[in-house]
Amino acid sequence: IKELEKTLLVLCSQPQIWTCGQFISAWNHLLLSPFSSLLPPASEEQETACREILSLVHHCPTVMDLKLDAIVEECFKTQLSHLALILVPYLSQENGAKVQQHVANQLTQEEMTSRIGKLRLAGVSLPANFATGKLNEKQEVVTTSPAL
Repeated sequence: IKELEKTLLVLCSQPQIWTCGQFISAWNHLLLSPFSSLLPPASEEQETACREILSLVHHCPTVMDLKLDAIVEECFKTQLSHLALILVPYLSQENGAKVQQHVANQLTQEEMTSRIGKLRLAGVSLPANFATGKLNEKQEVVTTSPAL
């Protein structure tokens, strides 16, 4: 997986392959990889591995073509729903709101504030409204360039 990660990050500078099915499939595989053998409850080490891989989504030039709903589902199944917040800026506004609501229903305000704080301390980029733990405020919408 580490080799796949390195390779995909290098290939991100090659726009001619961004629409290739294998490129998108490889990104999906990479982002789902830490969840494949994970059984809840996740250890701190497993959670860190998932967080680090999901943080790579910000580097994917074709993020809007990925199977983000499947990745969100894996976060929910493994009781790491707060990690799905990393993907919210790339989801439709409706799906992003559902993820935020699910996380808000799963965690107390104190847990949510703590987990969002840990994500920020780890350098994870989250929308500004997540800083306070108020998840249902208006979110940023991310789109790809029409040139792609």
